[in-house]
Amino acid sequence: MRFGAYPTAFSKWLLFDKIGLYATEPLRVLFSVGVVYTLFSLLYLFLPFVADTYIDTGGGDTLANLNEVAKAFYYSAITFLTIGYGEYYPIGVMRIFASIEGYVGVFLMGYFSVAFVRKVLR
Repeated sequence: MRFGAYPTAFSKWLLFDKIGLYATEPLRVLFSVGVVYTLFSLLYLFLPFVADTYIDTGGGDTLANLNEVAKAFYYSAITFLTIGYGEYYPIGVMRIFASIEGYVGVFLMGYFSVAFVRKVLR
């Protein structure tokens, strides 16, 4: 018996049986969207306390009166959905996380579309 076949069999099981079937339930994907959005929002809220980074206003006075929690969740929604109004922009290491969130947001929105279409066509 070859032990080298176990990692290959495990990766096929994980990719095709678990991850591949994940998109068969749109609510499961939508739940993941909510979890990822909330985690990034909390990251934007607490990251300025541990690193020299923050969300700056682009000179817009309309949203300057928001508290820090509302600002973090608003910025995360705009970044996650890749809208990018430009009212707030990241400074410092937060730029890296904003880029990752934009990519993950596009991926999960596409994944949700796939899950929804698969559910409708069945």
